[in-house]
Amino acid sequence: MAEASTFLSSERYAVVTGADRGIGFEICRQLASNGVKVVLTAIDEKRAVEAVEKLKEADSGISHLLVSHQLDVTDFASIHSLAEFVRAQFGKLDILVNNAGVGGIILHHDAFVKAFEDCGGYPHGEHVNWNELATQNFNMAEECVKTNYYGAKRMAETLIPLLQSSDSARIVNVSALNGVLKNIPSKWAQAVLGDVESLTEEKIDKVLNKFLEDFKEEYLEREGWPTVLSAYIVSKTALNAYTRILAKKYPNFLINCINPGYVRTEMTCNTGLLSAAEGAQYLVRLALLPTGGPSGIFFDLSTTPLVLPASIPFGLRQSDPHPVGAPAPSSSWGMGADTGSGTQLPVRTPPYPPAPKMSPGSHLPELTPSALTYSSTQRVLLANLPSTSYTLIPPRPTLSAMLAWAAKARGSPVQA
Repeated sequence: MAEASTFLSSERYAVVTGADRGIGFEICRQLASNGVKVVLTAIDEKRAVEAVEKLKEADSGISHLLVSHQLDVTDFASIHSLAEFVRAQFGKLDILVNNAGVGGIILHHDAFVKAFEDCGGYPHGEHVNWNELATQNFNMAEECVKTNYYGAKRMAETLIPLLQSSDSARIVNVSALNGVLKNIPSKWAQAVLGDVESLTEEKIDKVLNKFLEDFKEEYLEREGWPTVLSAYIVSKTALNAYTRILAKKYPNFLINCINPGYVRTEMTCNTGLLSAAEGAQYLVRLALLPTGGPSGIFFDLSTTPLVLPASIPFGLRQSDPHPVGAPAPSSSWGMGADTGSGTQLPVRTPPYPPAPKMSPGSHLPELTPSALTYSSTQRVLLANLPSTSYTLIPPRPTLSAMLAWAAKARGSPVQA
């Protein structure tokens, strides 16, 4: 905790939405363990209070760093009540983690668990009949879009004035395994959300409104929308796109979105491949990025370690080839298979080689842009591609490794 203060302000405050259980709960635990004062929020005030008490009982050393507050991200009054609480208690905000979300479906528990066991992971393939695994309707879809996209958007809009009072503002939007443009067949939606030059909030609204209209009229398949997990896919893809806009609008913030992988939570009928603690660690790392870190990036960590740019500037540029969620210019889905140079490396597939051992002052291995490639088994989409080099951070880097990465990005020696 003391070490972390070498590159982050000693007094930091965070808000985590949807944090009474699952990944959000673990994010709060890990942030508090890093010395951050955390406001744990939940739609049910009693559950929020109980969650904080549970964390305090498990680790008395972080008791003074945890408070609870009721929050419904679909309710303007609730959001503003939280903002006033943060303003009165802390006077600023350093970290916002938009974790609250709903699936837009009702999973049929037994059928879903069986499909998970049959597939050895997330249910997929032609033999999987999603009509047997889940039910969705328009009301669920509308709630999903309001929560996953507009809830996160309103949280950001309302809390940005408090984040602007911080010298290290971070926003982490929790995305999903399915929340990428390749899962939306509509060429029109792909073109709108994938247009780096002219993407706007109004255009995202237009896509979402069209989706909901088509859902209501039962035109999903005809109009090129996903027919499985429809609202979840569309809302999370929209959130990725919004992350890009927000990062460009606030260049002094570090704003990223991330798929933490297939995590065991109530939303997945506890079938995930990762524990909530494992899923939370990468989100926490993005929340604690040192100054000069990346912004406007979608990190998909379903099967690969976290890859971060190692050189500054990290600002979004109009010439960058791949916006958040955009399809890669490749015949096979590559999430960035061609960086513009036309040179590619063979795809790395599991098992990955062991992470290098790090020591203070050491440098992490570099990958040049011309040698980067990503496939469906290596899902890391870089929204902004710097013109120099990348750094591969091991799955569980030491503080020394993070300091080395941060120092290298600044072009200065490591300060341990």
